[in-house]
Amino acid sequence: MSKGFNYYKADTDRFQDIKIKRLKKQFGPEGYCVYQYALNEIYRVDGCFLQWTADHVFDCAEYWGITEDRVNEIIKYCTEVRLFDSIAFKSCILTARSIQSRYIDMCRVSKKKAYIPLEILLIEPEAEKIPHKEKIIPFQNSANTLESSANTLEQSANIQEVSSNIPEKTHKEKKRKEKEIPPHTPQQIQEEARRLISALENNNSVYETQQQPATQRNTQFLLETLNRYNFMPAEVEEVLLLTNYGEIGHPIWKLLQDVAASTKIKYPRQYMLSRLRGTTTKSAAS
Repeated sequence: MSKGFNYYKADTDRFQDIKIKRLKKQFGPEGYCVYQYALNEIYRVDGCFLQWTADHVFDCAEYWGITEDRVNEIIKYCTEVRLFDSIAFKSCILTARSIQSRYIDMCRVSKKKAYIPLEILLIEPEAEKIPHKEKIIPFQNSANTLESSANTLEQSANIQEVSSNIPEKTHKEKKRKEKEIPPHTPQQIQEEARRLISALENNNSVYETQQQPATQRNTQFLLETLNRYNFMPAEVEEVLLLTNYGEIGHPIWKLLQDVAASTKIKYPRQYMLSRLRGTTTKSAAS
């Protein structure tokens, strides 16, 4: 059964989209033609994403009578203006929040089963009640208080990332997965924090204690919370970089409170990543 569609919807106000206007200004009609070609392939092949390959680049270039370098340049610019997700494109995948939202709507109308791989999920899934709530405390002056907060997290029920749109794993598969990827122990979390912080200091990157002596952080508590939501190692490092290693006052703390208190967020890990990336992009643009 084909994953894609024979046709897809198009918004009538798309020419008023500032991202489309920037694409047109930068590359003229060629830019819009290449973008629409890629968009068409997304909906035609997999429905909500496309593994962009050299073959796609060649076909697009041949169809529009332009060079492959020009196609690559345009696609790259599309990620810069957020027509396609820039993080997913690092893995040569073309997708976007708007594409996935439209895909879900199209599946619902056509009564087709929707499936979006978790690693590229950008939209907020449908609401599902989360039985437990917790309060996120961004900064503690006492080590005992921090330990108490960590214990509270451990006692909370795990939030299950299960959707009717994504097949649920069997009990055996879950047990096997738990054996393959055991949760990090507090000692491993602390060691990982020290390793990441040391590496960043050596590279003279964001974490510059000499230049920012007054900056307060709660890196360890942030790491424990991320582990609570099953963040992957690469995602943990990304969050640390985006939040200046758990800087007090960063929007991450409000975001964690909202997620913990919400009864509508089924995929807290993907939701937080999407919000953090969006916040960073807006800050850079301003």
